[in-house]
Formats: sequence, structure tokens, C-alpha cells
Amino acid sequence: MVSQWGITAKTCWPNTPRKLIHSEVVNVTITCGWTGVGNIAFLLAAASAGAYQPQPLVAASTVKSLDAFGACFAQAQEDVGRAWAFVPTDGGGSFTNEGASDVSTAYRLQISRSGSGSQVRLYAASGGSSASLVKAIDQCR
Repeated sequence: MVSQWGITAKTCWPNTPRKLIHSEVVNVTITCGWTGVGNIAFLLAAASAGAYQPQPLVAASTVKSLDAFGACFAQAQEDVGRAWAFVPTDGGGSFTNEGASDVSTAYRLQISRSGSGSQVRLYAASGGSSASLVKAIDQCR
């Protein structure tokens, strides 16, 4: 049996009634047999595994407010001549040097409100350039 759109109705098992699938209604692939079941099981397992979450180089808390920590960190970056920008969000924000012309290794420092203090997470490549970032975080905590 062929529909007006040229799709042939198929059955997976003998003695199964044939039904037409209209292409404008369905946008999925229907599989038959154990191979199809295995593919679907694989896709479900892959989807439930979750996305990759990078681990922060530094994860710390501070009793300072967001404003106090941010002002201290910005001044520390100014003192060493490092490019920086702050992107505010609800309840915090991120410091970064991404997009600056003289940057060899980018970083992202997320700060967020947490109770009476703040949470700090630094995402950067470990190495010499990140050591001064870790030092600035420690000084400003």
C-alpha cells in the first residue's frame, strides 16, 4: 500500500495490519525488530547520561558581599594590567577576559550569592597564568 506522498506502509511482524503514515504529521524514524529496540535503548541511555560539566579550578566561598569581592577582584586585575569584564546575572555574575585582544588563556570567574556570603568558581586552564588569578581570589576572599 502506497500513500499519496509515496510512503510505503510497512509491517514489522507478519499478520500485523498495515497503516499509512502521513509524512507531514510524523517526523521520526520507526524501527522494527530487536535492532530497532537496541538503537532506541542506546539513544535513551545516551540522553539520560547528561551533558559534560567542566570542573572548576577553584571552588570557594567568602563572607564578603558580591560588591566587595567584585571590587577587590577588579582592582587586582587592574593592578597587574590584565583585561577583564563583568557580566551581571540575577544573584551574581561572571568576570572574564574572553574576547580581549591580548589574551592567550581565557578564564571565567563566576560569583553568586549564597546565604550571608558568596560562592566563587574559577574556570581556567591550570598553569602559570591561572596562578595569579588564584592568588587574587585568595586575597579578595
